[in-house]
Amino acid sequence: MSGRLGVTRVLGIAHILWLPMFVWLAFRLDARAAEPALSHWLAVLLVTNALSPIIDGTDVLRYLNGERAPHCAWHPARSEGV
Repeated sequence: MSGRLGVTRVLGIAHILWLPMFVWLAFRLDARAAEPALSHWLAVLLVTNALSPIIDGTDVLRYLNGERAPHCAWHPARSEGV
Protein backbone atom coordinates (compact mmCIF):
# COMPACT_ATOMS: atom_id res chain seq x y z
CA MET A 1 0.00 0.00 0.00
CA SER A 2 2.78 2.46 0.79
CA GLY A 3 4.13 1.81 -2.71
CA ARG A 4 1.00 3.40 -4.17
CA LEU A 5 0.18 6.08 -1.63
CA GLY A 6 3.58 6.88 -0.14
CA VAL A 7 4.51 6.66 3.52
CA THR A 8 1.64 8.11 5.52
CA ARG A 9 1.17 8.49 9.26
CA VAL A 10 -1.39 5.69 9.41
CA LEU A 11 1.35 3.06 8.95
CA GLY A 12 2.20 3.51 12.63
CA ILE A 13 -0.96 1.62 13.59
CA ALA A 14 0.97 -1.63 13.14
CA HIS A 15 2.70 -1.01 16.48
CA ILE A 16 -0.55 -1.76 18.28
CA LEU A 17 0.57 -5.38 17.96
CA TRP A 18 3.48 -4.58 20.30
CA LEU A 19 1.18 -3.94 23.27
CA PRO A 20 0.87 -7.64 24.23
CA MET A 21 4.66 -7.90 24.06
CA PHE A 22 5.00 -5.03 26.55
CA VAL A 23 2.64 -6.74 28.98
CA TRP A 24 4.53 -10.02 28.59
CA LEU A 25 7.90 -8.32 29.15
CA ALA A 26 6.66 -6.41 32.18
CA PHE A 27 5.54 -9.62 33.87
CA ARG A 28 8.92 -11.22 33.16
CA LEU A 29 10.94 -8.57 35.03
CA ASP A 30 10.21 -10.00 38.49
CA ALA A 31 10.65 -13.59 37.32
CA ARG A 32 14.23 -12.78 36.27
CA ALA A 33 15.33 -11.27 39.59
CA ALA A 34 17.86 -14.09 40.01
CA GLU A 35 19.49 -12.94 36.77
CA PRO A 36 20.11 -9.20 37.24
CA ALA A 37 21.80 -8.69 33.86
CA LEU A 38 18.78 -10.14 32.06
CA SER A 39 16.38 -8.08 34.22
CA HIS A 40 18.26 -4.89 33.37
CA TRP A 41 18.33 -5.80 29.69
CA LEU A 42 14.56 -6.46 29.70
CA ALA A 43 13.92 -3.15 31.47
CA VAL A 44 16.01 -1.22 28.93
CA LEU A 45 14.30 -3.09 26.08
CA LEU A 46 10.88 -2.24 27.50
CA VAL A 47 11.68 1.46 27.90
CA THR A 48 13.34 1.95 24.52
CA ASN A 49 10.68 -0.01 22.62
CA ALA A 50 7.91 1.91 24.40
CA LEU A 51 9.00 5.06 22.58
CA SER A 52 8.06 3.74 19.15
CA PRO A 53 4.34 3.12 19.87
CA ILE A 54 4.14 6.55 21.53
CA ILE A 55 5.57 8.26 18.45
CA ASP A 56 3.51 6.13 16.09
CA GLY A 57 0.36 6.62 18.17
CA THR A 58 0.86 10.36 17.82
CA ASP A 59 1.27 9.93 14.07
CA VAL A 60 -1.95 7.90 13.80
CA LEU A 61 -3.84 10.56 15.76
CA ARG A 62 -2.45 13.22 13.43
CA TYR A 63 -3.58 11.11 10.45
CA LEU A 64 -7.08 10.78 11.91
CA ASN A 65 -7.16 14.56 12.44
CA GLY A 66 -6.57 15.17 8.75
CA GLU A 67 -2.79 15.11 8.17
CA ARG A 68 -2.91 12.59 5.34
CA ALA A 69 -0.20 13.81 3.00
CA PRO A 70 2.58 11.25 2.54
CA HIS A 71 5.96 11.85 4.19
CA CYS A 72 7.62 10.58 1.05
CA ALA A 73 6.51 8.78 -2.06
CA TRP A 74 8.06 5.63 -3.44
CA HIS A 75 8.85 5.83 -7.12
CA PRO A 76 10.77 2.79 -8.30
CA ALA A 77 13.49 3.48 -10.83
CA ARG A 78 12.08 3.22 -14.29
CA SER A 79 14.20 1.34 -16.79
CA GLU A 80 14.40 2.87 -20.18
CA GLY A 81 13.62 0.72 -23.17
CA VAL A 82 11.46 -1.76 -21.24
